Amino acid sequence: MLARFFQIDVEIVNTGQDLQMKFLDSTTIIIFSEGPLVYDYKLFGAIIKFGSRSSRGSDHQIDGIAFPAELQLYAFNYILYPNFSVALSKPNGLAVLSIFCQVGVQSSADLEAIFSIADHVQLKGQFKKLHGLLLEGSLPFPACYETVTWIILNQPVIITETQLKSLRQLRISSFRESGRMADNYRTIQKLNNRSVRTNIDFIQTLTCFICKQPYCSMQSRRSYIVKRKKLQFIRSIGEQKLYMI
Repeated sequence: MLARFFQIDVEIVNTGQDLQMKFLDSTTIIIFSEGPLVYDYKLFGAIIKFGSRSSRGSDHQIDGIAFPAELQLYAFNYILYPNFSVALSKPNGLAVLSIFCQVGVQSSADLEAIFSIADHVQLKGQFKKLHGLLLEGSLPFPACYETVTWIILNQPVIITETQLKSLRQLRISSFRESGRMADNYRTIQKLNNRSVRTNIDFIQTLTCFICKQPYCSMQSRRSYIVKRKKLQFIRSIGEQKLYMI
């Protein structure tokens, strides 16, 4: 799978249900392709899910483990469909790259820029522009179309407690006294015969060398290899590539 990230303009909006990001039209086109994807998908926008406590917040869980936040990048099949709205309800219409957020000391500069916007869009309807910056299932918001290929990265990125605190100040209406947006994640659903493919090793139990307790292998800092294919980040000047070899 290949995704190239360049500097782009983003509009971040408080919808009352989610903190949404729409990637504004420009000469830059961000494409998801290869890996588990049969078609090419054009990045359209993103949504942040988060909890009122750091023990919950993500739409997805790994081996019963939830994360305090989840960043979901939405892309539509621009090979078959003219735009996101049309692709929404169509077969193979969408691909979502889902990234877990784990509490840490310092996040990346790009995430810092995104999360810092939360202080400016606390009320529903407020928006601000930011310049320069495989699970087969359904959408996590109505009408929950089963047209999505979910790709969930097996290593989380860092979000700080300060950034989570800013997100937890977001409101569901235009009144500051209204309820908070936190806990906007979807409850865990049954698989209902959906296929789940992973390169996380659940068979070989790993043990923490400090507390001697078992933990999910995605919590270890190592590369995951399945049938000679390795998923990893490759960083270079001016762009970032995510690919499978």
